[in-house]
Amino acid sequence: MAKPVDESSVPAHRKRELDPWGEWFDGRWWELSAEDMRGRSIGSLRSTVSTAATRRGKVASVRTRDGRVFIRAVDRED
Repeated sequence: MAKPVDESSVPAHRKRELDPWGEWFDGRWWELSAEDMRGRSIGSLRSTVSTAATRRGKVASVRTRDGRVFIRAVDRED
């Protein structure tokens, strides 16, 4: 029969991340390769980067120029 348990006894859900956010979100600008983009549109990438940054307490920027894509995330200043 099911029973309630303390939250600390429940294992954390760990989703395997496809992108190395910990590396990319170090405050430096990173230029992404076509392989890094994995077929994502710029709009999709902006959304993905923004969501990943927010989850880590950061603010992200995505810029494009001449077909090149650059991202950066810095700590949020609350």
